[in-house]
Amino acid sequence: MKMEKKRAVMMESTAELRKKLMKEKNKTPVVEKKSERKIGVHIPGHIIPEILLRLPARSLGKFRCVSKSWLSITSNTAFVKANTQHNLITRRSLIIGECDRMIQPKKSYLASAEATSKSAIRLQPMESIPENSYTMASCDGLLCVRSFENSRHYISNPLTGQSIALPLDRLRLICKLGFYFHRSTSKYRLIRFKIPAHVSEVLVLGESSWRRIPGGIPSFFHCECPLDLSGKLYWLAHTRSKLVLESELPPDIIVIFDEEEEVYSVICPPPSKKLQEYLGGNLVNFNGELGLWVVGMNGTIDLWIMDNIWIKRWRNLYRR
Repeated sequence: MKMEKKRAVMMESTAELRKKLMKEKNKTPVVEKKSERKIGVHIPGHIIPEILLRLPARSLGKFRCVSKSWLSITSNTAFVKANTQHNLITRRSLIIGECDRMIQPKKSYLASAEATSKSAIRLQPMESIPENSYTMASCDGLLCVRSFENSRHYISNPLTGQSIALPLDRLRLICKLGFYFHRSTSKYRLIRFKIPAHVSEVLVLGESSWRRIPGGIPSFFHCECPLDLSGKLYWLAHTRSKLVLESELPPDIIVIFDEEEEVYSVICPPPSKKLQEYLGGNLVNFNGELGLWVVGMNGTIDLWIMDNIWIKRWRNLYRR
């Protein structure tokens, strides 16, 4: 009997032990979870504009969509100007288009101006601008184009695809344009003169009306796209009126517009024989100096540089 009681007690204790072990086994261990923390780097607010300032224009267009604050920063006129100046120093680019004559190209590409670069980026077409349009002037990567369909002018950014329409013009006279950044007010402006009325007007981007400039302007009949250099706009033009295509007339005058004083002046082009033949040519910014390249009828090229704008002395730099 005693042995049976001992066995019963042992069986009970063993059963209880098994139950305890099963309970311990079935218990889910409580593991203290570490608090999930977002790992990141805090960038002070005043440093963000400095970082964005150093981005190329195409990347900057993408970062505009990150937040409202970044959109506000990149839309600021002073920021756009500073970013453009930075890109002019660190990287130079060209917009190349496939087009017929003067029509706005249906395909445009952004290519580096560096000789070692062979890459090009396809630009998206600007849907808000009519297809039948052509470029009249440019400034800091912005284009001023005119539509053949409605005769309206537009300012467009080919990198972001954004554009705005300029105020309607009631006068249907032949109009030439200049596009520049006014340093005193930090705003973009347009200067136009109407031919043959010889009326000169200025429009500040963001305003709704043109302002007439007092005083006369030089008498000329045709000019190429202007060159913006050191606070002045330069046009290569001619003063003769003949019943021939204007592009066939050789230029005999350079018209200058002072962007601050808002006055005109003229200088003579260099004494190049190719100007009399004049197959083509235009004014250029040659390392900060006023330059002129001219192509003769036999395909030869002259490159002239103005050494001193005050004494108006030209120097022939290249001839071939």
